[in-house]
Amino acid sequence: MKTADAIMTNILAALCRVCPFCICARRWPDSWYAKALAKIERACPACKAYAKQTRGMRAQALSGDEFFGRMNDPTAAASIKGICGDEMEFYLAIRGERIEDIRYYTEGCGNTRSCGRAVARRAKGRNIMDALSINAGEIIRSGECEPATGRHCAILAVTTFYRAIADYLLTP
Repeated sequence: MKTADAIMTNILAALCRVCPFCICARRWPDSWYAKALAKIERACPACKAYAKQTRGMRAQALSGDEFFGRMNDPTAAASIKGICGDEMEFYLAIRGERIEDIRYYTEGCGNTRSCGRAVARRAKGRNIMDALSINAGEIIRSGECEPATGRHCAILAVTTFYRAIADYLLTP
């Protein structure tokens, strides 16, 4: 059972995730706006809770995740913006109907990154048609994202992956 502190942290972090000011600052981190907002974030309880939840996840995504990052010359690619404001991108390198390499990129929350990593790990090395069997329910049940708050992240990751495959299949 979650403690009251953990529940409050989840609620406040959820507020930060949907806050239009915070979304703009996360989307354009090098802008003057983000730099100005950084001073306000230090005092904002919602921003503090979001930072607490995602602490270490960005560093993990950037350093320890072989699938995180953009691809220079993909065979297929897709990008979708989710209902929470997070954007997911998938890049596929396909040779002989097999996914030889796959990358995902997002500046979203920890659940979005976890779901992107889970989809990429399952898809690498698989046949295109076989990879279409990867579904959001499988990602949610695997425990790689929070079942309650990460459900839409799993749907976003799988949908973006499907769109990247469609990009490949529909290319003449």
